[in-house]
Amino acid sequence: MGHYVRRSREERLQEIQMAALELFLDKGYNSTTMEDIIHATTLSKGGFYNYYKSKDEILADLVRKKNLNYIKQEVDTSNCHTMEDVCDVLAKAFVARMTDPTPQSRLHLMIVAEWAGGNQYFEQVYNAVERESLNYLVRAILQVFPAFDEQAARGRLLLIYRINNTLHLVKKLYRDNMEIWGIDHQLLYETYYHMLQQMLLTGLHQLPKDEIPPLKLPHRSRKACLSQHSIRKTSKISQVDPDRQ
Repeated sequence: MGHYVRRSREERLQEIQMAALELFLDKGYNSTTMEDIIHATTLSKGGFYNYYKSKDEILADLVRKKNLNYIKQEVDTSNCHTMEDVCDVLAKAFVARMTDPTPQSRLHLMIVAEWAGGNQYFEQVYNAVERESLNYLVRAILQVFPAFDEQAARGRLLLIYRINNTLHLVKKLYRDNMEIWGIDHQLLYETYYHMLQQMLLTGLHQLPKDEIPPLKLPHRSRKACLSQHSIRKTSKISQVDPDRQ
């Protein structure tokens, strides 16, 4: 423990969070104890617990802060005027999140690992961060398109966000080794751009809800596509499963 210095509450929280962040990244979350974090600050044990009761709370605050800072930095639609402008800003923001080289980007992987291991507290944290992110994205879109129907587009926006989360986690499993990861950033950008474009068209009621956007294919309804897929699947099964003849 270092020499005690009088500081504001916000400064104390910052001190604790930075000490914990360094330990989490160096030793790993599970190997870091509250005692380790306390000793890395200038606080006494009693004083420390006035701010945090567990390392779970510290990690949750670190993840929220990281996420909020990222969104505020990357998602700026104040200079956007067209759908193309908004798609460009948001697509670049999603790619930037996936390609974030900072060590703090591993925090997201930590809470998912804890959640997968049965820590239900981090399920609440994950869901809260997701809601905060989606709400911020919606506000950024509304700044350009006041008539944007959030409810109509919510499903598409949620899907894009969760795809981004999944790819972000998978990329971290490759330890950010771009040679092994092997996915071109331009391809990611184009993929997000297309999905965002369809989401905006839906929210602006310029795209029928039951229509699948064409990808060099004729326009067709969702039901038609699903029906054809079912026919092909049934046909394939009937060919290999004698019990279905």
